[in-house]
Amino acid sequence: MFLPSCPRPVKAALLLVLILTFISTASSNLKPVTLTGVSGKKVTWLHREPVGYGQRLKTFFWDRVVNILITDNEAKYGCRPIATGVILDRNRVLTSYNPFIELSKDTSPIKDMYIYVNIGRIVHANDPVGGLVYFHLHEMWSGRRVTFSPEESTSSKSWHGRGADKRSPLHDLMVLRVKPDFDSKFQFTHMAEKDIAVGKVNIVFTMDIARPNERLEYPLRYCQLNIDGEREHQHFDFVTEDNVIVDCDLYIPKHWGLFICVKNNHDLKGLSSSAILVSNQTVFGIGSFAHKRDGQQAILVFTDVRPYYDLIMNAMTDDDTKL
Repeated sequence: MFLPSCPRPVKAALLLVLILTFISTASSNLKPVTLTGVSGKKVTWLHREPVGYGQRLKTFFWDRVVNILITDNEAKYGCRPIATGVILDRNRVLTSYNPFIELSKDTSPIKDMYIYVNIGRIVHANDPVGGLVYFHLHEMWSGRRVTFSPEESTSSKSWHGRGADKRSPLHDLMVLRVKPDFDSKFQFTHMAEKDIAVGKVNIVFTMDIARPNERLEYPLRYCQLNIDGEREHQHFDFVTEDNVIVDCDLYIPKHWGLFICVKNNHDLKGLSSSAILVSNQTVFGIGSFAHKRDGQQAILVFTDVRPYYDLIMNAMTDDDTKL
């Protein structure tokens, strides 16, 4: 199923401001750390690595997932993780839309928002297996939902919650843009997963997005921010024998959106919005929500990126952002 392209509105983007670039290594102390951007702007956190990637892993594949953070003086470490995402190209990131709804409606000045990009792991005596994460920190410039669908056009049956907590899983995809480009200092790499190791640094990964004709195959894997609130990534794998892919129509109404549904075999309390579902090192789904009905096994619901491929590839490009 293909979605039609929509005309660009005059005010379609969630506008943020001023782009900075920072480089730093991870640290385990909780003393205030001030990072200074090329423009002289400073940001103070209590930790250089506010979200843990997981140190002792069999693979560093998920190091290519980026974290999206907002400064918050009342939050732990002085910042709050909003979502995860994947790099599309030199200056764009794909994530979910719902985490940004509250910010897009807020009339007060938007706080500083950053994309935290893992660019490798450096050797460290205290952890020769996992090393320390080495990262590149960008301040976001702008972003928008991949469709230009006004909320008024969304069926009332597709909304959940009330007031400020009101959300719809329909078209739950967002593309963000940063400056300077991700590859302004480091080159993108196509290094094989088996070759990624501690000591490999200054590497930036893009992620391929599944096209409409691509098939989802086992093994599957997904990554999310810890649903229990801990600042770390959770990684899970499925093999053919798990048989976790299910027909979404048996669980949720079609008008809720276009999804990939998998059984919650890991008994998670929920699915974090913006979780990344991967097959053959290609992104097939972006996490939206978890669902359970009486008498049914719980499922994890990912927005299927395949029908949105053209919209994703065009969102926040140079042509799309021209005034």
